[in-house]
Formats: sequence, C-alpha cells, structure tokens
Amino acid sequence: MKYLAVLCGFVALGLVFSGCSQVSQSGPKTVVIGVMPFNEQYIIGEIAALLLEKEGYSTEIRSGMNNAALYDAIKAGQVDMYVDYTSTVYYQLPDREPVDRWDPGKVYAIVERGLARDGILLAGQLGFRNDNMIVVPSAWASKRNVRTVDDLAPYANEMVFGSDLVFHAAEEDGLPHVEKVYNFSFGEVRPMDPSLTFVALQSGNVDAIVAYTTDSRIALFNLTALEDNQYAMPPYHAILLVNGKRAEDKGIITSISPLIDQIDSETMRHLNSRFDIDKEDPKTIAREYLVSRGLIAT
Repeated sequence: MKYLAVLCGFVALGLVFSGCSQVSQSGPKTVVIGVMPFNEQYIIGEIAALLLEKEGYSTEIRSGMNNAALYDAIKAGQVDMYVDYTSTVYYQLPDREPVDRWDPGKVYAIVERGLARDGILLAGQLGFRNDNMIVVPSAWASKRNVRTVDDLAPYANEMVFGSDLVFHAAEEDGLPHVEKVYNFSFGEVRPMDPSLTFVALQSGNVDAIVAYTTDSRIALFNLTALEDNQYAMPPYHAILLVNGKRAEDKGIITSISPLIDQIDSETMRHLNSRFDIDKEDPKTIAREYLVSRGLIAT
C-alpha cells in the first residue's frame, strides 16, 4: 500500500497548485474534499460530500491527486479533508518512530502525533482497513482449517505464491518481512502485475496471492483473507484527515461524524463491488448507502 504514493505524482502536484484559486472562489462554506483515483476513494468522497451538503455546506470534490500531494494540500489549506491510511501517512512522517511489528494501535498513535504537529486533525477511523493480506481459496482454507498466516506454516514450502511487483521485494513490510516474522518460506514466488494475481489464483497457477483487504474480488471468487496475527504487515486503517483550521468549524466535524467507525471491511468490499463490477456511479452508490442507513432522505 505505501506505493500508492507514486500514483499520478506529477499530475497531482499540478492539480493541487492550479486549483488554489478555485478554493477561494468557491466561498467560505465550501468544503474541498480530496480524493485519490481509485474505487473506495471516489465513493467515500461522495459520501462525505452528501453528508456536508445535508447540513448546508457546498462541496467541491477534487480527484486525481495521490496521497503525497493531498498531504501537502491539506497542510497548506488547499484541501479541507480527505481519507488516507495509517501506514501510508506513517511513511510520510520525517521523524517517524521505527517499528518491527506493526501493532495497529501503536501505528495509529504515531500517526496522530505526527499529524497534529503538521496542524492536521485525525478525526477518526472509518472502520475498514485496506491492508495487504495473504489470500487463498476458501475451499482450500476450510479443508485445512487455515484462518491465519501462522496456519500456513505446515503448507508454505509446497505452495506457489503470486505477488505484485512491489510486495515480493519490500524488506521492511512485504513478503521478506512476512517470511521472517512467521519463520517460513513459500516454495516458489512468482512476481506479476497486480491485475494478474487473481487470474493466476483462479486458474491454479499459484496457490496464494497478496491482495488488498477491501478488494471486491475476494468475495466474488470465494477467497479467504488470512489474519496477520503477528502484525508482520502494516495496518492501513482508513482515517479521516481534516485541516486544523477547518476542524474549528464544529458543524463540519458533526456533519462527517457518521463516517467514523461505521464502514467495516465487508461493507466497503460490497460498495467497491458496485463500482468495480457493476460499474455504478460513485455518487449513486454513496447516496443509496446513506439512504439505507437513514442518514439522508431519498
């Protein structure tokens, strides 16, 4: 996940700075919401906008930026809020405390302190995580009672593992660290483009893959994401960041409070599935989600 930072970097910086005048022109109550260019980000951006609009705020969704550009933009007041992920922010902190085991509570505390130093409020967790997870076919896992990464130990040396092109080589938080913490090695590792990992698993060319927790294909292909019970991989809790000055507007914080601790991973996978597989518009997905929760009227 930390390599989300490289997405659209040069384009994103241009969008941030070229958009500065738009923020001031939009009016004092306009809330600028930053969105990274992928499924759940589009959906959550629309959810936040609808919640704010319900309370009388006008909103502007600014998409196309990566997390590094958004972080700079929220510090500068060019973006008022956006959703990031704990370990993504952790890697951006210049004085971050080193960790070996990625305890989620410890990472959250480090990130919260770092954000506060930069004048950014960590308003809370949304409820879901978009971690790297080791994924296996559910039928295979059920037959062997495999639920955690620890449970793979008796089988790993006979398994072929399909990895994206970053995870397999990331010493600090990827496959080498997983194998070190759990004291096993896969029999073979096949690095491949992320778009091919699920296909390879479905076809039987690999026995396990790395995937993101909220990937809609986990449910679609009847797969099981194994619990990282020894914290070998970083936690990527979705967190809501608000510019410190805009956070002084209690109406904004109250408006977006229904986002906090309310969207679990299963829910996010379902919403992502509607975007990825059903090709629905993110605003439609967001509106119907909020209506189903009784948070806005039809």
